[in-house]
Amino acid sequence: MEPLFNLDSLSPMARGRVGKALDKQFRFSDGVATLRAKLEKENAAHGLTFEETDGMIDYNRRKFNGMNSREQAAYMARLRAKRYYWAVTPDGDSYQIPKVVFDVVQRQPEGE
Repeated sequence: MEPLFNLDSLSPMARGRVGKALDKQFRFSDGVATLRAKLEKENAAHGLTFEETDGMIDYNRRKFNGMNSREQAAYMARLRAKRYYWAVTPDGDSYQIPKVVFDVVQRQPEGE
C-alpha cells in the first residue's frame, strides 16, 4: 500500500508545518498516539476518505434566537464560511484533521 503522506514534493517550510501537525499527540479511545500513527493505522486497517464540511456543526439555536435578522444572517454566513476537515473510516468513525494535512492528502497524484 502506498504511503498516506508523501511530503517529498513540499518545500522545507511546508514539510515542517505538516510534520508538526502530524506529530502532535492526541488521546483516542484506544490510547494516546500521534495523528500520523492513528491515520496510518486506520488507513491500513479500513481505508480512509477525506471530507471537507462547513461550520454548521457549531450552530447554536439559543444564540441564534437572541439575534435580530441582520445578526442572524451574518451568523449563518460565518458558519457557512467556516471549514472543518475530516478523515472518515468506512464504518463511520471520523477524525478532525488540520487543513495542512488535508491539503497534503488531496494533492497526492492520481496514479499513485
